[in-house]
This record gives sequence, C-alpha cells and structure tokens, in this order.
Amino acid sequence: MSPDKHALLGLAPNVKNFYLVNGSSGHGVMHAPALGQLLAEIILDGKASTLDTHSLRPARFAEGQPNDASELL
Repeated sequence: MSPDKHALLGLAPNVKNFYLVNGSSGHGVMHAPALGQLLAEIILDGKASTLDTHSLRPARFAEGQPNDASELL
C-alpha cells in the first residue's frame, strides 16, 4: 500500500525503463484491468490517453505532492 493509499502508476523515479503499477491498498484485483490498460498506454504512447494518470505518478512522494488520502479518483 502506498503512503497516500493510491496506486503507483508509471516510471519509477531514478530507475531507467522500470515501470510501477502497484500500491493499490487492497483494491488491486478490482483495479488491475484498468491499471494494466493505462500502463500499456504509458509504455506504448508515452502517456495514458484513457484517463489522466498524473495523480498516480510514483514521483509524487519525492515531489512532496502525495494525494489527499480521503480524495477519490
């Protein structure tokens, strides 16, 4: 589970070509199809086009911008 209880989706900070799709706070089974689709878009196209995934970027913690844990995506 991530510190803000939201998934990590995208490139890992400081690791070349290493993508993360985890930290779903127990909702991973339900969210896996959508997260898989979004990660495929990120890998193939450089960004997700189905949904805005900016709030799920792994670098948000290093940037000091975690999501509000009570916020719904």
